Amino acid sequence: MKRFNIIIVPHNSSDLRQVRLSSRVIWLGATFLCLLIACSLFFSYDLITHLTTRIKLTNTEEENRILRKKLQVFQTKTDSLSKQLAGLLENEKRMRTIAGLPEIDDEIRAFGIGGTQTYQKEYTSFSSVNRAVNTEYSLDSLLHQARMEKQILAEVCSTFEERDRILKLTPTISPMDGYLTSKFGPRRDPFTGTQKMHTGIDISAPVGTPIRATADGRVIFTGWKSGFGRVIKVNHIYYTTVYAHLHKILVNKGEKVKRHQIIASCGKSGSTTGPHVHYEVLVSGKHVDPLNYIYPQYIYD
Repeated sequence: MKRFNIIIVPHNSSDLRQVRLSSRVIWLGATFLCLLIACSLFFSYDLITHLTTRIKLTNTEEENRILRKKLQVFQTKTDSLSKQLAGLLENEKRMRTIAGLPEIDDEIRAFGIGGTQTYQKEYTSFSSVNRAVNTEYSLDSLLHQARMEKQILAEVCSTFEERDRILKLTPTISPMDGYLTSKFGPRRDPFTGTQKMHTGIDISAPVGTPIRATADGRVIFTGWKSGFGRVIKVNHIYYTTVYAHLHKILVNKGEKVKRHQIIASCGKSGSTTGPHVHYEVLVSGKHVDPLNYIYPQYIYD
């Protein structure tokens, strides 16, 4: 067996020390040292891994706490949005009723909702995940309802806009403030004494009293007509109105006019016994009673 001598020289002494070691002792010592280093590295790695995991876990718990808090706020806002949407739905139903539109079945409103709901059972043991999935489902439902309401309200608005357009083109006011002196229907002609059909109404007022267009439209005739004197005829697409026995004409043929716009003044041109406006309303070329289309408060019987 080989032996090794180790000479130790002290720093402050001249005495030398000699240690004799066998190769076996040196091998055992080296083996022990390697094991000691290996154990130290293992425990150091384990300690570092444990500390890193602990830090990550702490950070994850903090993130989860923040996320739970944000999720709670998000759920509160979702609930608030749901209530507001429910109120909007009620208003929309009222508007559909007013517009005369049919109600929309609840099944049609709910069509397309439910994509996320199928996953809820998988997360019943994880409250936070389950709440997140429920919130996602609620949000999907609200988004679907919002898209539906947007389309429905667009339809309602379109209906109201069309009705407003039609209303603007419908003669709904009296052409002039005054006194109703002759109604629509058969009457005795004041000049010939014979029974004739009176195709409009007569409203009397002093010469120069303003005459208004009774609806939006376009002037299609201005000029003189035998018996009627100075005449204005206005086309309102669905209706035609005629204003006769005028003193002055204030619009031109082809001109667009608005309801309440002054288009002429009262006179006694043509065959007349006194100043008045003869007013007619035609639907599809057929004369109708103008009193069915004007507010009575504008004239006095």
